[in-house]
Amino acid sequence: MSYGIEVFSSNNTFQLGTTVDEALTVVSSGTISAGNNSPTINPLNQIIAFNRTDDGFIRGNTNSTGTLWTAHASYGTVKYLLLERMSVRAEDSAGDYGIRVFKSDGSTRNYSSNYSKGVEIISVVEPNTVGNAATNDSNGARPPDYIYSGNPTDIYVAPGSQAFNFQSNVGGLRQETFKFFHSGTAGIGAEGIYSFFLFGTQYRIRFMNHSSIIVLKQKG
Repeated sequence: MSYGIEVFSSNNTFQLGTTVDEALTVVSSGTISAGNNSPTINPLNQIIAFNRTDDGFIRGNTNSTGTLWTAHASYGTVKYLLLERMSVRAEDSAGDYGIRVFKSDGSTRNYSSNYSKGVEIISVVEPNTVGNAATNDSNGARPPDYIYSGNPTDIYVAPGSQAFNFQSNVGGLRQETFKFFHSGTAGIGAEGIYSFFLFGTQYRIRFMNHSSIIVLKQKG
């Protein structure tokens, strides 16, 4: 950039700048137990991100309007962050110190340090780049593609939407679901696979992420 301000994290990840259109703040956080629903999501201004504290999957289904996510009944409790665009939410404290960044109209705020629970965006996975690694028939393991390497204890992932539907002897779909690895090779893997049966044999085809996936960490 030729003018303005840019801020980077300690690992050289871009955090904010005067040319950025939007930043995110945490509206609510908590846990969602197996088979239960998330808080209501406003898909115009909000996204939901997930984490889990043990080895295991984050598998569930986003409804057709993008306003609710339901955890699958078989995969335990997950943690969540409900995130909202800073430009549509009042600051937690309008103090005399800190920094505010406005859009070119001079009045629309897209960042403020007066939010108590911002997030650090670690990376954004582009659409059509990740899924389960193997693509052939039912023989052999199908590991997910790693989208984060390292201890995932404080790391959250925000998919565009999620789908997990599987029936024995029928097949199904894993769309933008995840596996957290705390032991072994620690990190987070992104799943994506379409499964079907043909003449009694199960086949699995790699199903790439159809939207961006945000990898992030809560600050404060």
